[in-house]
Amino acid sequence: MSLANQLWCVWDRLREAWLPYFRAAGLDLTGAESEDLLSRLKQPVEINRSLPGLKELAPDAKRGIEASNPAQSLFYHVLASPDVTPEWIADEDYPTTADLNVVENCIYSSAELDAGDLLKIAHGASLAIGVFTYEYAPAAETIHRLHADMCFSRTGIARIGNSEPYYVAKARGFFPDSGKLGAVHVVPARYGAFVAARLPGSPETFGPLNHCPADRKRSFWVPLHKLFPGGECIRGINVQLDFESFHVNEKIMKVHLALQAEGVDTGWNAAQMQEFPFVIQKGLAGFCQETGLLTPVPHEPMIEPARTAAGKLVGFRVPPSHKTLWSALWFEDKLNARSSPEFVHAKHAITTDSQGVEHVTYLPDTLTEEIHKVVKEGGYTAANFIDWTADGWIKVGCPSLTRHIHRHLSAYSVLAQPDFFPLVRQEDLARWWEHTVPRELRGYIWPDRGIVPTSLSGARLPANMTLHKSNFDSADHTLTAIVGAHRKSVGERRFSGEPPMRESTLSYRASNLFEPGWDTSRDFGRDSRSRQGTFFLSNYGLGSPFAEDTLICAAYGGYWPGAVPDTTRFFPPHTYPSTTPLPDGYAGWDGMALPKLTNRIVTYDSFEYADYVEAIWKGKLQYDRFARIKFDDYCSRTQAMARVFQFRGIQKPAQRAKIAVLSFRAPTRPEFANLKEQGWKSPRKKTYRFELATFKGIPKPSVNNPTQTKAELNGPLQVLFASEGGVAAPPQGKRRWWIVEQF
Repeated sequence: MSLANQLWCVWDRLREAWLPYFRAAGLDLTGAESEDLLSRLKQPVEINRSLPGLKELAPDAKRGIEASNPAQSLFYHVLASPDVTPEWIADEDYPTTADLNVVENCIYSSAELDAGDLLKIAHGASLAIGVFTYEYAPAAETIHRLHADMCFSRTGIARIGNSEPYYVAKARGFFPDSGKLGAVHVVPARYGAFVAARLPGSPETFGPLNHCPADRKRSFWVPLHKLFPGGECIRGINVQLDFESFHVNEKIMKVHLALQAEGVDTGWNAAQMQEFPFVIQKGLAGFCQETGLLTPVPHEPMIEPARTAAGKLVGFRVPPSHKTLWSALWFEDKLNARSSPEFVHAKHAITTDSQGVEHVTYLPDTLTEEIHKVVKEGGYTAANFIDWTADGWIKVGCPSLTRHIHRHLSAYSVLAQPDFFPLVRQEDLARWWEHTVPRELRGYIWPDRGIVPTSLSGARLPANMTLHKSNFDSADHTLTAIVGAHRKSVGERRFSGEPPMRESTLSYRASNLFEPGWDTSRDFGRDSRSRQGTFFLSNYGLGSPFAEDTLICAAYGGYWPGAVPDTTRFFPPHTYPSTTPLPDGYAGWDGMALPKLTNRIVTYDSFEYADYVEAIWKGKLQYDRFARIKFDDYCSRTQAMARVFQFRGIQKPAQRAKIAVLSFRAPTRPEFANLKEQGWKSPRKKTYRFELATFKGIPKPSVNNPTQTKAELNGPLQVLFASEGGVAAPPQGKRRWWIVEQF
């Protein structure tokens, strides 16, 4: 079918709903037919930019379709932008990903380029046929932040889950939470094939995002022209595309290899460790060429005990006195590289009954002594658990174009764990830190380890060079960068309103490598282009299974500047302070209770007994409690916590870590009314009530119940109200007056 006919099929389905909007926008398609629709879209029009949804359209846009330029194409912007949501449009009348592919193909085909033209527009730069993940992003998420535009990366972050993808039509994207109880929807990443040019960094044109001086000396692959099947993509060539995808999870194999390197006989040989579940290659993800979507396969449960194809449980003998962190085996990095998972779950044992039948036994249900001591003593067989995270590649073959362009580029594809804050992008967190957080407050948030919030798009590392047939090499170190189109954009900087309810799958959504990371880790290796060796990104350095990492990162919320569900305050004070406390109403999402005060004794659930592996396996983890927390709310809580520490005059992380947050919630209406009487300026939705405590000595496990830890108050509780810009202390004890500090 010709592109014109494909475009007509899209418009024929959408026109009844969208015709009034396009007419109001200045693009009147009344009476358009299949024969003339495309030509009418290419004609100049007067655009009504006051129409809701068009303020972020590129200011130099003047046609429905502009050759080679989606951002200057009114027709594409209206259909692809999450800002364009007329109130009368029903969900079923929004375009699908396949529809947007057709419009994009029409835009690029309109340039009518031949192979020679591609060489000309590259101005002598090297060309390649490459795979990129991409999104049409609001202005605030683009390279230049001037208008809505395309963003590209050679690294995509899809998300695993237990349910099919949930497409949010108005957002033109996917979201992991639909409101369905227990559902964690997989989040696909979208990829496309492009002719790309290798260019030095250029902040005036394509970027990359957060361009640094060193990037001018680095080379970035920048998309010039989208490839699609047929004779209309490049004049004189019948383009054929053959996509391939490959993903692998090697975590369990890496665990056994690490133990065997320590002299531990895990009971499995090299040949066995090349099979499932030591190495998982099937059932991870599928690629659809029509839509360009790489979609993880849903698995319920997302974590489960590992078994061979014959049904035998897979486990390992826990060595005595192995290094542990709480009740997880801890494999420390070697020179900042991880050749195996950092944390390995060890709370489930493989036992055999009198009939010789194997079982997975949850140790905390069978023990009278503390679980971390049992793990430290070892001597039992711990069960390995499968998760369905992975990393891999997506590549494309184009035989008809290969004689003109010889080089092919694979995209690095990560199947990451579910994101607890899909509306809190790491790049936004970095910008908030850089441009919004008052400088005098920065020392009261994350520990001073020289680490500030950055996204994976800022990493300059090659992809996993060990992946089979990946073609990744040590010199290709800009795969995670976000780049834009190769042109100079015009206009004034724009800041979008509320972000769309979709999860970005570009690398600026993910966090950078903060010991070890959240979605990726790094290892060290050599290839022919790096005889001295190099660090590279990999999936297998994260927790086995991923929930073991999630648990520790959440409880150590103050350890790293990443968007994690900070559960620090639900456990006894330890090394790191709370940074973004979860409100009281979120208690219990992971099976752990609020701290309870009785006769000056505070009872906590012991951290050693928190277990996200058990919770996910048994379907008890309430993921949906977090999924819709907005970026603004997340930052507001972070800054309010910092104001409390500032008010208390406690800046050093070790000192802040001693402050227990026993309660954190919104003020009641009478409480807020009292605040207003004192001249309080912050709105109620950004005001929080804290109950703070310090303890005598070190909290200790309960004598009668090792799953609980008890601590004795040192002095009275302190009640404070705080917001982004102030702290108020109500009358308390002998003090009969309010103390209000607003900054």
